[in-house]
Amino acid sequence: MCPDPLFATGDMASSTMWEVGHRVWLLDAGQWLPASITAVTVTDVSFASAYGQSATHSRTKLTHDMVMPMHHTSAEGVEDMAGLGDLHEAAILYNIQQRYRKDKIYTYIGSIISAVNPYKAINELYGDDIVKTYMNRQLGELPPHIYAIANEVYVSMWKMGQNQCVLISGESGAGKTESTKFILSYLSSMSQMKMGGGDRQSSSMSVEAAIMESSPILESFGNAKTVYNNNSSRFGKFIQLNFAEGGNIQGGKISDYLLEKNRVVRQNPKERNYHIFYAMIAGTTPEEKAFLKLGAPESYYYLSQSGCVSDPTINDVSDFAKVRSAFQVMKLGAQQVTDLLGVVSAILHIGNITFVTAAGAQISDRSVLDIASNLLGLDAFAFGDALTQRRMVLRGEEITTPLSMEQACDSRDSVCMSLYSNAFRWILDRINDRLLGKENFKFVGVLDIFGFENFEVNRFEQFNINFANEKLQEYFNKHIFSLEQHEYTKEGINWADIEWVDNAECLDLVERKLGILDLLNEESKFPKGTDKSLLEKLHSNHKDNAFYIKPKVNNNKFGIRHYAGDVFYEVTGLLEKNRDTFRDDMLKVLKDSKSDFVYDLFEYMQFSEQGAGGAGGGGGGGGGGGAFRRGGKATGARKKTTVSTQFKESLHSLMTTLGQANPHFVRCIKPNVTKVPDTFSPEMVMNQLRYSGMMETVRIRRSGYPVRRAFADFLFRYGMLGRNLGLPEGKEKCGAIMKMHDPEGKDWQNGKTKVFYRENLERLLEKQRDNELRAVCRIIYNVILTVVTRRRFLKAKKQIVQVQKFCKRFVYFRRFARLKKATITLQKYERSRKARRLYRELLEQKRIEEERRREEERRREEERQRELARLEMEKKEHEAAEMRRRLEEDEQKRRKEEEAKARAEEEERKAAMIKIRQLEEDHRRMEELARQKEEEVRQKAAAEAKVAAEEKLAKKAAEEEAKVKAEAEAAFAIIGDLDNALKAFTGALGLDTDAESDTEEDELYEPESGYDTMSRVGVEEEEEEEKPTPREEEEEGGDEKSSKFREEGQLMQFEDEPTFEGYMYVKGNTRQGWKKRWAIVKEEMVMFFDVKQDAIKQGWLKKKRSGTGTLGRRNWKDRYFVLRGKSLFYYTDADLSASKPQGCIELKDVTGIIEEGDSRDHAFGLVTKDRAYHLTAESYEEKHQWVEVIRYVRSLPEHKVQSLLVQEVDPKNAAMTIDLDSIDSVQAEDQELRPNSFVVITTNRVYNFKADSLDIMHMWIGALSPRKYTVGDEDVTANCMMKGWLVKEGKVKRRRYFVLTEKGQLHCYRTEDTRQPLVGNIHLNCLCAVDTFSEEEAMKGAYTIKLHTRKATYRLNASNAEGVSEWISALQDAIDSCPPIQTVTERLILEIIRQCKNPHWDVVYEKHKVLCRTEVPIKYPLLALPYGKPNLSEEKDKVYSTRQAEAVKIFNALLSQECIADPIKVVQTILMKCYDVVDLQSEAFCQLIKQTAGVAERDVDSPNVLSCWQILGSMCCSFVPERTVKKYLVMHLNNIQAKFRDTEMAKFAAFCQECLQRTKQRDFVPSRNEVIACLGRRDLKTTVYCYGGGQCNIVINSATTAGEVVQKLCLGLQIREENNKFALFENNNDIYKVIDDRVVLADVLGKFDMHQKPNEKWKLFFKLFCYFKPQSVPNDSIEASFIFEQSCDDVIGGRFPASHETLLKLAALRIQFLDGDIESAVTIEDLGELYPMSRIEREAKDKKDQYAIGNQHETYYMKTLRGSKGVGTLSKKMKAPEITEDDRIKAASAFEANVVKAAVMDYWRKLNGVSTLFAQQKYMEILSQCPAFGSTFFEVEYPSKDQRFPKDLWLAVNCRGIQIYQRTAVAPIQTNTYESIVSFGAPSPNEYRLVIEGQAPVALKTTQVAEIGKLLKAYISYVVSEKGNNKVS
Repeated sequence: MCPDPLFATGDMASSTMWEVGHRVWLLDAGQWLPASITAVTVTDVSFASAYGQSATHSRTKLTHDMVMPMHHTSAEGVEDMAGLGDLHEAAILYNIQQRYRKDKIYTYIGSIISAVNPYKAINELYGDDIVKTYMNRQLGELPPHIYAIANEVYVSMWKMGQNQCVLISGESGAGKTESTKFILSYLSSMSQMKMGGGDRQSSSMSVEAAIMESSPILESFGNAKTVYNNNSSRFGKFIQLNFAEGGNIQGGKISDYLLEKNRVVRQNPKERNYHIFYAMIAGTTPEEKAFLKLGAPESYYYLSQSGCVSDPTINDVSDFAKVRSAFQVMKLGAQQVTDLLGVVSAILHIGNITFVTAAGAQISDRSVLDIASNLLGLDAFAFGDALTQRRMVLRGEEITTPLSMEQACDSRDSVCMSLYSNAFRWILDRINDRLLGKENFKFVGVLDIFGFENFEVNRFEQFNINFANEKLQEYFNKHIFSLEQHEYTKEGINWADIEWVDNAECLDLVERKLGILDLLNEESKFPKGTDKSLLEKLHSNHKDNAFYIKPKVNNNKFGIRHYAGDVFYEVTGLLEKNRDTFRDDMLKVLKDSKSDFVYDLFEYMQFSEQGAGGAGGGGGGGGGGGAFRRGGKATGARKKTTVSTQFKESLHSLMTTLGQANPHFVRCIKPNVTKVPDTFSPEMVMNQLRYSGMMETVRIRRSGYPVRRAFADFLFRYGMLGRNLGLPEGKEKCGAIMKMHDPEGKDWQNGKTKVFYRENLERLLEKQRDNELRAVCRIIYNVILTVVTRRRFLKAKKQIVQVQKFCKRFVYFRRFARLKKATITLQKYERSRKARRLYRELLEQKRIEEERRREEERRREEERQRELARLEMEKKEHEAAEMRRRLEEDEQKRRKEEEAKARAEEEERKAAMIKIRQLEEDHRRMEELARQKEEEVRQKAAAEAKVAAEEKLAKKAAEEEAKVKAEAEAAFAIIGDLDNALKAFTGALGLDTDAESDTEEDELYEPESGYDTMSRVGVEEEEEEEKPTPREEEEEGGDEKSSKFREEGQLMQFEDEPTFEGYMYVKGNTRQGWKKRWAIVKEEMVMFFDVKQDAIKQGWLKKKRSGTGTLGRRNWKDRYFVLRGKSLFYYTDADLSASKPQGCIELKDVTGIIEEGDSRDHAFGLVTKDRAYHLTAESYEEKHQWVEVIRYVRSLPEHKVQSLLVQEVDPKNAAMTIDLDSIDSVQAEDQELRPNSFVVITTNRVYNFKADSLDIMHMWIGALSPRKYTVGDEDVTANCMMKGWLVKEGKVKRRRYFVLTEKGQLHCYRTEDTRQPLVGNIHLNCLCAVDTFSEEEAMKGAYTIKLHTRKATYRLNASNAEGVSEWISALQDAIDSCPPIQTVTERLILEIIRQCKNPHWDVVYEKHKVLCRTEVPIKYPLLALPYGKPNLSEEKDKVYSTRQAEAVKIFNALLSQECIADPIKVVQTILMKCYDVVDLQSEAFCQLIKQTAGVAERDVDSPNVLSCWQILGSMCCSFVPERTVKKYLVMHLNNIQAKFRDTEMAKFAAFCQECLQRTKQRDFVPSRNEVIACLGRRDLKTTVYCYGGGQCNIVINSATTAGEVVQKLCLGLQIREENNKFALFENNNDIYKVIDDRVVLADVLGKFDMHQKPNEKWKLFFKLFCYFKPQSVPNDSIEASFIFEQSCDDVIGGRFPASHETLLKLAALRIQFLDGDIESAVTIEDLGELYPMSRIEREAKDKKDQYAIGNQHETYYMKTLRGSKGVGTLSKKMKAPEITEDDRIKAASAFEANVVKAAVMDYWRKLNGVSTLFAQQKYMEILSQCPAFGSTFFEVEYPSKDQRFPKDLWLAVNCRGIQIYQRTAVAPIQTNTYESIVSFGAPSPNEYRLVIEGQAPVALKTTQVAEIGKLLKAYISYVVSEKGNNKVS
């Protein structure tokens, strides 16, 4: 470099070499600026900087510290900043600025590239031509470009054989997203080139197109306009492209990180929401806008709150068109796109939902709610309730508590954020499904993650974003500085370390133990944790940390010193966002959506609390198996991972992935804040350069060696350049090759194991290597071309010879064919002649036989006519005699009947039903016997006829065969002569007729005569007939295929249990000696039986002796019953070998099975033709098993009974059992007297056994030896999930040390030394479940864990509740981490749904028999069900076994439908079981689909199949399976309707499909009448009652709601619903419970059927529910009559506050309305129909003491009737001291009633002449003048003792508000409007709490909590709607 003249001398003050125009570096305000000399004087020098500043300095003051010469590289600018002569920050900044002004936005820093966002389009920088220019070019060979980095990534993947990744970093708005798209575009182009450009396969093209088209979708849904960037990514993504070995892209995957959900509901000023909202509004068609109910963006709160709805740089219409096109590339269906847009539109509409305060938050405009609900497929009422209320269940009733305005808004925003985030996740999953491909080579990852952000207000999202950027900066520092300098030191390279800024301490502050993340998560777990408490913990723990900033002003912020600057974060809302809570009731509403799309969004989102999915299911709700719902859950609430923890884990996973790949870095730079082109802000860019470590990067790239290769690797790649050196492989040869290209050694050094060199030298080496390879390739190409040409010539020559051969063959063969044809013609004529002669002979024989048969038939017909005539004559004579006898008998009978008619009439009526039943039973039995006999006769006759026919046919066939054989011999002789002649003739011609030619001839031509062909076909047909059909194979008991089918029928893919069985001798006591026993090792137990278990079922039962003895205990004897085939034997002893059967019951003779009693009775009976057998089992479960087995075996034919599997061995029947865990050792005895004997030593005793042989003894020793599980020297506690002491319950409680490993195994040890052998091991899987102790057990100090596994349920006891909670949490985590288990059925269902939109069902059923109907019982359920017994609520007093056992029972019930007398009871039992155990719902559906699928033609519409269809129809009316099973069910129903048209099965399928579409959530089992209606595929009829004894018969279906019925009734009665609200009520005497409009009415009837007691009669009642505008009702309308009758009922029932005088008048008007004018002798018979008797009784109780003490004061009633007759007498009686208190009360009540009657009659007399209508109007006029009119009164108690209210109160609810009355008082104590009510609800059963604004809460005791809540809700809805209407008007 030439010296600058400015510094030619050392003394600047005396220099005379100043020149204008020289470029220098000028120090100004501490910063170096690029400047030029503009003027030079004697004393001063003037400078002008490149940034617009000017300065003048005295020459005497100019020094080297103020002015430095500018190197020519800085003045001109360089492409690689590692080549700058001036190595400081100002030079780097100036170089970037110069290139930016020339639109050269890319600059190298070695292999790193910096990109400055131009904020404009530079078209000449991009395009296909530019892409081709940079393909296969070395880095640095062409000007800097993003394509050069992409090419380097692609080439490095092949050159290094390693995964590659590109990290694109920078601030928000620096252009990271665009850089990502450019890299993806280049890699896609490279992939296309490798596949042959435009001629490549479309499938590969679609993958690359999908990669490119994913960007518009992700940008639209994941990007938004911010103050820093118009297209800011609000989520991070890592795009992984999988390359094949051919160089093309084979697939990909996109991972996302931390979508900013909060932006959906809230944006900062001047920012926008996500692009998709605006693009959808602008780009949808008018039809789509109408469907989505879209308006202008300004009309949506979520879009207009920031004040920015549009941007001139964003074209929303064009963006939406790109999104539509991208959807097509992603192969999203039209319906999927519509559903997705529906969710996006629904979010906007939900944001417009506003709330008003009326007893809590209420929705002001429900029309917006209806729009959103329709788009999401939700129930509008349920959705509205979830937004404004919190639900809880008390005493079986659902109680709701209103939310405040703030809580309701949070609830609304929460559901919108969840909808959007789940929709975004769904889109990403669909994109990944589209990109799915093989990962058979390497991948390239591109990381485009959010840039560093520092806003005015920084929240939770900015904290996580900046934390991610800190991690990426650490990764950058590690690879650029730390690892590189460590490598130089390690290899001994001459190197001077460069200092750089390490951000490790900042990361420690955030993620170390007790760091910010730990404190944030810890505080989030505390229910009472607040943002303020979090801030206090942060300050106290980190105030002394240098990277933590505590604000000087006390505010809600804390600060962190990041690598990019100081950032202060707002803590308000930090905990709530970290918790990310989502209410279970809202999740349940969304999962109940009718839209499959919405359900799919929330399918795998679990409830946070146990039981939220439904009661009674035990371990989750929603019905379904393991493939669709993963296992059971713990009883307690599950802990949820916080958002920050999830983000931290995903970030660590990302860093692990990046650490396994070779990194490439792209540094994006933001030139200005205003986002305008051609504007460069030096300060802003300098700040970015500093915190990104650009200066240090330039230094290390300038002086370092970025390329390094191991010596072997270097020689493998570049060894060809030094092949003439003659040096050995190693370091010396590497150095020699380097010296050939850089003799001075400036750009390379040799290390200890590697050679280090710079990129310019690498480019030179690569160029030389390419030249060498090109020369070698040219030689190889010439050789290959020669070989290929010769090969083509030889192939052509061979083909020519082959053509000649075939031509010659064709000529000779045609000549031969003509000769053969002539020969065959001769044969044909000769055979036809023989056949015609034979035909004539057979025809003559047939004629003679027919004449003989006609003659025999004529004779038989004559004999039959004569016999008929004789029988007709005898019949007439017999009828005449019978008529005479019958007339005589009738006359006698008439006389007897007249005499006995009076006394026998009642007995006949009582016996009629019994006789009818007996006759029906006898008739049925006789029909059954007749049918059996007829069937036996028919079978016997058929068998005889078959034998006779076969003999006849055999005889005839033998005769014909002999005749044909003789004729055939003659014909063959002629044919033989012809063949000999043909051979002689062909031999004379010289033709080759050997076997080979014949074979070739047969291949080309078919002979015209077909003797050989037909004979061959006949053999094949015979062979096919001999092969059994699949169904025949299945019916054969011992067939292997049948066994295979049964194994597939078991369906559950469980690991096989170790079993071992055989005979063994057991040593008893000294006297007994050895006993031979059948031993079985199974289920961790050794069971010994007296005999081999070869029966269908066996066990002990109590049998009642025959005869008519007493019912004492002695008449019942224990008998051992054994079922073999269809014979039930019973013995006196279980040792069957030593005893004979006492009797046998043949099941074919059993005419009926009697199940006596209920579930608590264990008795049943078997009725045969001769007698009845009374049996009793030990338990109800045992009884049920015996009845089911007998019923099933009895229904099967004989050949199917033999194929039944032997029952599971039952430990109850075992003579002795030994627990394998209790065995300490097994030893062989070495005694001659006891050969083959061995000893088993347990913890309790010693057992002696003996085998038949030595080999069998050793086998038994191996089977019984304790399993010593060992894990070697490995310490299993090192990485275990939990460990500690627990007590394992069993026959004996044992304290064991348990260790839960990460692999899902629970090891059990005797001591804490885990290196000792295991004493037990429990394997966990996803179907295991864990339950905790109950409150009752905790009160007793029993802290028990119930662990349900496949083999058993283990009870483990801990010492305290905390230990139990820790163990339950650890066990549940282990269960959740286990891989899912899928049965065969589940896998097939998922496969059918996933791949087959319209499958060929016959092929499916033929291929997968497990899906088809079977007559063999299943052993395991079809779906993977959680283990253990279901947890039922205390209200359900039922006992169920495990879910697997219950599922098997359901299937067995389906198999035995034909022999069940009352199928309705069976249907209700199955439905009840499915309601109680929700997991069984989908299982039951799958079983019914199986039993109705693959039905053979002979079984179509058979009774058993139709019974399954009937049950399926009943289930479709009751509940809906989970979505996957529902889809499979719909496909099955469509197939049945298409295949079996016009059959009963098709009709049932259509009925089921209709029911599925309308079925709603129900809580009770259908009633018996509903089941009957479902079985007949018809609607249900019921009756609705009303006042006045009126009733109406209505027709409903299984989905009709109460609101629909009310609407129909109001329409029929012409009642206007806007005046008042009517409803249906559950009525029983004086009890009325309102039925919500959304409740399914059939469910209410089912509730009546289930819970109705004998003395109750529940019915449906129609009456008023709310009084809105009763004064607007016309007096002569039906509605007025309803109001009148209900008002009378309230008054008479004592539920209306009125004075005594008013009640008397009302009573008189009521009786005037009922009876008209009073008559002289008329009295009031029943005062209770006119006057509230409760008031009289209360008055009597209050005044009974007056008579007790002789008080002479008169009551009001006595004054009214002073002097009336009888008053004094009654008073005297009441004063009598001997009368008890109760008698006094009764007497006082009677006296008061008489007084009231007299007063009412006085008022009645005054109403003479008043019409009925006037009396009604007057009655209502009096009531309407009372302030309580229109109110509903509830009796409540005020339990508090603060004297605020009396104890006995009335709570009045009306449209104006609520009032509190003292009972019987006319005026209210307190009145409150709905606006003043803050909240209301039931904090506990029988307690209702009202919170009034400005007052203390009011807690009232009542049993009508649910009724009060429903009424308040109805009135509040009316008040809110009225407010909305007033606003509109």
